[in-house]
Amino acid sequence: MTELRKNGVAADFSFGDKGIKAAMKAANRSGARYALVLGERDLAEGVVQLKDMGSGEQTAVGINEIVAELESRLG
Repeated sequence: MTELRKNGVAADFSFGDKGIKAAMKAANRSGARYALVLGERDLAEGVVQLKDMGSGEQTAVGINEIVAELESRLG
């Protein structure tokens, strides 16, 4: 989150008691173009799921590459 914000990417997060469905609805209502989904298995593998909120397409992206990936998609 901090790295995204440092690089000029507006970012917010949701965790805890909210289920994934509620979190995706909140992201959609906020107008987010992309959502990052980080589960325990993903983190263990060093990836995050990048979801395009418009198309619904979801892609695994390396944690260290997510800032560059979002900058290229948003740029």
